[in-house]
Amino acid sequence: MSPTALKQQITHLISELSTCYELCATIPSTRKLGSTHTSFDGLYTSLPLTIQTISAKSATLRKVIGSRMDLGDETSRNILTRAIKDVQTDIQPRLWNIAHPPPRDRRSGEQQVPGFKDILRQVTAMEFDVCDALESLSLRLQASKPTPAPTSTSAPYKANTSQPVNETHPQTPRTRKPREGDEVLVNIKELTQLLEHLKASWVEYSSEGRKYYVNAFDKTTTWERPEGGFVQSMPRERETRRWTVREERPRRDERERETRRSTVREERPRWDERERERIWEDGRGW
Repeated sequence: MSPTALKQQITHLISELSTCYELCATIPSTRKLGSTHTSFDGLYTSLPLTIQTISAKSATLRKVIGSRMDLGDETSRNILTRAIKDVQTDIQPRLWNIAHPPPRDRRSGEQQVPGFKDILRQVTAMEFDVCDALESLSLRLQASKPTPAPTSTSAPYKANTSQPVNETHPQTPRTRKPREGDEVLVNIKELTQLLEHLKASWVEYSSEGRKYYVNAFDKTTTWERPEGGFVQSMPRERETRRWTVREERPRRDERERETRRSTVREERPRWDERERERIWEDGRGW
């Protein structure tokens, strides 16, 4: 068995879901949906979110648990196999038939479009099963991780100084093998707390003037602000004041008056001095 069996299954499942999304993108150009197509819009919006949720869940648990998540176990691989089979044999063929309708039969009229609501329900259930399987796998791997052997309490090792020392190739002390960079040691309680915090975290977005919230754990979208959770609000844009001509004219006149007053204050001593000199030159001074 490949050491990355579960990782390959996740990649295969994401590829099949991407094909379903491409079929949904083709449907509006090949099939008349009618004036209201809420179920189709929900399915078309949900598919990329499902792909993103499964990919993010796998990557996050891979960082926490390490490379053991790539292999998985028999339980998780069976769930992924069943999910891939459901997409290949049920969801994808139904979308293909909708995207490539047969020619219209004049006697029977336009054929009825299969229910998008049922397909959306299947996709949602499949996403829940896959994410739950990955989370359960991470808990099992964390619980089955071998505990390190206890260190010996005996006296420390002392080097034998009676033996001659090789100065050309001196012996270096042994160092402990470093831990792999992608592994982080956490206990089950800490992992559970992190997952619960992730489930209660939401990110605020805005679309066409309406705010909606996306869950950080399973990418669930809601139009109502979640209560009792952690919400990351959107950054507020700083308003810039634009001065109008009517507002700017008094400010410009005030600056000009202040400039003239400042000039008068600076020039008045020199004007007084020139006036006194002129008076004395005319002989009118005392």
